[in-house]
Amino acid sequence: MRYVMFLLALLITNVANAMNCQKLPDCASLGYSKENDPNCADDGYMYCPFDQDYKVCVQYNCKALGFTESDKTSWCADLIKCKGNEKMTLCQKPCFATDAQSLKELAESGKCKIVTMRSDITLPPNQGITLATNTIIDGGNHILSSSGNKGFDVYTLNNNSGFKNIFIKHDQTQTQQDLLFFQSTTGSKSTLQNIQVEVKSDDKEDHAKALFYGTYEISGKFKVDIQSILHLTLSVAVFTFKNADINITTTGGSGDGFNGNTDFMNSQGTVTTRGVSVVHGSILTVENSKIHLNTPTNDIFWAGSGRAYGTIRLKDNAEVKLTFKDLLFGEGSGIAHIKFESSETAPATLIVEGEQKLDSADVTANNEANTVVLNGVTYHPKKATTTLLSEIQTSDDWTCAQ
Repeated sequence: MRYVMFLLALLITNVANAMNCQKLPDCASLGYSKENDPNCADDGYMYCPFDQDYKVCVQYNCKALGFTESDKTSWCADLIKCKGNEKMTLCQKPCFATDAQSLKELAESGKCKIVTMRSDITLPPNQGITLATNTIIDGGNHILSSSGNKGFDVYTLNNNSGFKNIFIKHDQTQTQQDLLFFQSTTGSKSTLQNIQVEVKSDDKEDHAKALFYGTYEISGKFKVDIQSILHLTLSVAVFTFKNADINITTTGGSGDGFNGNTDFMNSQGTVTTRGVSVVHGSILTVENSKIHLNTPTNDIFWAGSGRAYGTIRLKDNAEVKLTFKDLLFGEGSGIAHIKFESSETAPATLIVEGEQKLDSADVTANNEANTVVLNGVTYHPKKATTTLLSEIQTSDDWTCAQ
């Protein structure tokens, strides 16, 4: 309506300027035309008051112009509203990123549900990206690269933001002190789907850092390769794996695994670390999943002075394999715990491949369908019971199946 009033005012002004007492204005000079506008609505014309053969479109046919009422917020950053019907929109700027600047602008704008990369992208050194709430970067199976020689925030994720279909690479030189690689902000939950992460660090000092901080829900392929010299760990984070295919490898001294409660649901995979796989009182829960915690030259459990060791919970259809040099290390309090919480109709299995410090963890069985394979020998409990792992083979509460 404002547009029509503006046009009327313009026409009246033009008429006033052009009119004199001897000669009527010329409609063509006032912006009218005898031609039809193919984009004009059937009733969208205004006619010249001096010659009804001349007309001008004041209300457009939005459909003919390409406007639609569909939701474009998943792929469009800026919308144009049709003057004839503001419910109908057209995408002015799609959420497609081809370089670091466009990726950063779109991801941080809050206008895109999904930002799609159309090519490999390399961020400037020591520069990162903050993902706005409800924003996902879809890598389109491209590579997103970053680098730095000082501590900085690489990827900051707000609630319901995340990555999918992407290979993320980072090269850290000189120091990893104060480096925050993935950080899901306080109170947020971020998502990762079908991602591969490769991080390299040449820092020789003991600047202990983790790749992931915060809370994450992970699905699809999840491959992480950490290549460091010292103390670059996987996470100080809460992980929930759902329908995930996991392949995690850490190298370098104290290249630990999970330092935060972690759930595996309908997932499978292997975690190979140079450090430990469950730390600082974390609880690792496995359900309908097959998980291998593999640290053949180091320890499964670790805890600092005065802290409790971790717990592994085996729920329905869980299989957990532990391959280690020492089961437990550190100055923590108490011992580690492995608890069966599976039903008899969906039994769980614990496989242990290691002989050192078996007296530093106990196993709680909850029914006779539980299975422990201890260095190739299979055992079942005779009743619900808690037994040191080192005593299962001699306990009257367990029976050897071989």
